[in-house]
Amino acid sequence: MAKRTQLSQEMIDSIKSYADEIKTIELFVDSVRQNPGEYLSSIGNEGWMNCVREVFQNGMDEMGRKNSPCNKVWLTYYEGSHRTIVEDNGRALAPDIICRVFTREHTSVNFEKKTGEYPSGLHGVGSKCVNAVSSRFSVFSYFLGHCYHMEFSEGKPLKKFKNAKPIELPNKDGRQGLVVDFEPDFSIMKEITLTCEDILRLAANIVPLTRHGDTVEFTGYKANGKVIHELLVNNDGILEYLVKKTDKPLIKPIIYSFDNGTMKADVALTWEADLSAGPDIIT
Repeated sequence: MAKRTQLSQEMIDSIKSYADEIKTIELFVDSVRQNPGEYLSSIGNEGWMNCVREVFQNGMDEMGRKNSPCNKVWLTYYEGSHRTIVEDNGRALAPDIICRVFTREHTSVNFEKKTGEYPSGLHGVGSKCVNAVSSRFSVFSYFLGHCYHMEFSEGKPLKKFKNAKPIELPNKDGRQGLVVDFEPDFSIMKEITLTCEDILRLAANIVPLTRHGDTVEFTGYKANGKVIHELLVNNDGILEYLVKKTDKPLIKPIIYSFDNGTMKADVALTWEADLSAGPDIIT
């Protein structure tokens, strides 16, 4: 390597101070807030849609687990504030892991996936990112007869939750499951114009990919006061996509499924009489 024959005083000072210029963001949520596009692909509508999808998909994954009591997910959306509530009747979370699950990166049950289960989660960062860009992120865990509540803002527990521990509330009805209630921090996410119809469409596109019989109850509160309520049930799997995409099928749809426990594929196909419609490949 060639040697520099002479260092200026400015270079010497820069060499000495270089170590002080290298910074470390200690908290993962602070990193997300500083670079939201890196974790959520974008801000605004695309970013918040990804936030809704992340938390909603967690509920859907819980419904897909063989060892979970979950058989339904409730999705509620408020168009004016973009507040989103996702509720399931699954296994919920023990109190001592609630904070870790929603703040610590790479925290997930999906690192060792079980045979015959296909949850979408992988890296254990999705809900933490949502928490980081939410002005309010509230969790109610109905766990074996108890109810544990914890609330965050900008990804960090509120001060009233001492030592980052949830508080216990009455669970008079004996509920079981998890409720995540969150709304955007507009200083990070900027303008959001997603409608109830946008969120309903997201849910309707995910439901056919789940197990037959899986159910989602959607409630959307429009800015004009109108309420949209729809029950989404996976009756026909991906055939549902084909029905929506074809107006004049020439033959009865051909459906093929394969599942060896670690790999799964569902295929549905037909021929469309309207040649201008173009091909659709749905697997």
